[in-house]
Amino acid sequence: MMESSVMQKFPFFQVFIGDWLKDPQLSMCTPQTRGVWFDLLCRMRELGTGEVTGTVEQLAQLGRCNVAQMHETIHELTVTRTANVTVHNKKVTISNRRLARQLKSRESNKLRQRKFRSNGSVTGKYRSQLIFQISEEKRDKVPASGNEKQNQKIGGRPSCEATRLEETAPRKRDASLPFFSNEYIQELQSRKAYEAIAVREVAEKMIAWCEARKLKPTRRRLVGWLNSEERIGGVSDASDKAKIERVVEKLVRDSELVEEARGSSGPERR
Repeated sequence: MMESSVMQKFPFFQVFIGDWLKDPQLSMCTPQTRGVWFDLLCRMRELGTGEVTGTVEQLAQLGRCNVAQMHETIHELTVTRTANVTVHNKKVTISNRRLARQLKSRESNKLRQRKFRSNGSVTGKYRSQLIFQISEEKRDKVPASGNEKQNQKIGGRPSCEATRLEETAPRKRDASLPFFSNEYIQELQSRKAYEAIAVREVAEKMIAWCEARKLKPTRRRLVGWLNSEERIGGVSDASDKAKIERVVEKLVRDSELVEEARGSSGPERR
């Protein structure tokens, strides 16, 4: 039953002609040994294993040769190390190293794929449960109407559920600034870095700019516009003031030098 299933699944195997002709260990064997060895390889593939085990008489039947020829084949395969040959309790085991590696790799891949499929089914089950739980939580967070909020009050004080719904309720947005809430605009305006900037006007300009270019107005983009906007009301820090003072002093000195040059050169020209 095992042999028939293996043959149906793998009715052939690849023979690398270059390896067969150029293998120095196999080339040292006689043509008789090479022929018997190829029959044994076919039998290994048919059995779905990388080895054959049996008595010398049994191996002779598998290799389609007589007992004397099988003795010679076993001797040459052992001497040339073309195959791994072991003898135990009058049972001889002949194995092919490459075929054993291929079958072992195929079996490990099969086990890994089976494990991946089993883990995937479990993961998918938990994923569906998690999605259902998140949808239930979102449905519970829907803001309640006015009558429901009144019903949620207990003894003149709102219940914990009503308080949570009020906290998660969306903030009111300004009609002129549909992408930013009034609290956010006021928060930016109250910051020391943006005190001298009309935050609302900059936000309106930025929204118009984004709509013209089909971009989405974001808080990050608004902050970038505010940082690049020139400050209103003069210089912001002491370092800039010092730079301007030095520039003014240099201009004054240059003007004085120009006046002196004009005064000195005037009488000579007359």
